[in-house]
Amino acid sequence: MLDDRRAESFVLSFKDGIAPLEQPDGGTVWRWSDAEITLGRPSPGFRTVLRVLSSDGATEELLDLVSHEGGGGGDASEVSDYLRCFTQHGMLCNTITWSGSRLATLVPLAPAWCEIPDEPAPETRFVISRFIYLRKDAGQFVLESPLANAKIVLYASRIISLLNTLVKPCSLEDLYRAHEDIHCVSIALFVRLLLRCQALSQVGDEGYSEGETSALAQWEFHDLLFHTRSRLGRHGNLYGATFRFQDKIAPLPAVKAPPVSDEVVRLYAPDIQTLCENDIPFTRVLEQRHSIRKHGEQPITAEQLRYIREVWK
Repeated sequence: MLDDRRAESFVLSFKDGIAPLEQPDGGTVWRWSDAEITLGRPSPGFRTVLRVLSSDGATEELLDLVSHEGGGGGDASEVSDYLRCFTQHGMLCNTITWSGSRLATLVPLAPAWCEIPDEPAPETRFVISRFIYLRKDAGQFVLESPLANAKIVLYASRIISLLNTLVKPCSLEDLYRAHEDIHCVSIALFVRLLLRCQALSQVGDEGYSEGETSALAQWEFHDLLFHTRSRLGRHGNLYGATFRFQDKIAPLPAVKAPPVSDEVVRLYAPDIQTLCENDIPFTRVLEQRHSIRKHGEQPITAEQLRYIREVWK
């Protein structure tokens, strides 16, 4: 089964929300929620590439071919340079497809300054990170981790089953044997996406997870998730007062109605003038404050001290 592997690449496409704005000088501005990028006057061939990226997408090899067939000309590395720029700005999604169906898509949540890792050696063992989590979003399963600035959208249940296998340390070879219903190329590409999202930790010969440093080992899952999701930079969620339920859920009244009781209880109101004349200043309270310790007549025994020390170890 392993001998029939053929060269395969990710399908590249712009992530949702990126829209082109044509400029009077012939240039194009690509704008999205995070930022924008301005292109000069792209060649006719590269304009075709941009249209492909805005629709179903294609592999980098096919995009290069589209550029030349569309009248690209010029530098042969133009497509590669622009794709690298788009990747660094967090604009491109990487999708695994097989037999015309999508299996999984890597969606950047912030500018991504790292490439997707190369395929690891078949014998290298990995285990799933304890920080990843799956949730439902727009009718799809989404894999996220507070360690990464990208998420993976999962479209096929058989791809999700790979995660169950990775709960225990295993290699690519182990995954190929355990999931013969999934083509080995798709498995290898999916492992690369998991590595990009820091969802896998490499396991050494003695079972040591090399991906978890001493600092990371001290974090609990919920603490690290709250830490990263309450700060900008590693998630694509809205931040601050978003009013997401405006015109959907009526706000609570400013005054509770009906009142719990007709009885009105008037709270004590101090005489401010009297306090100004007679009350002790707070500074004097701070300056004159001191602790008073009163020890008992019976001293503590050595046995009691030893017991307290053992209890508080």
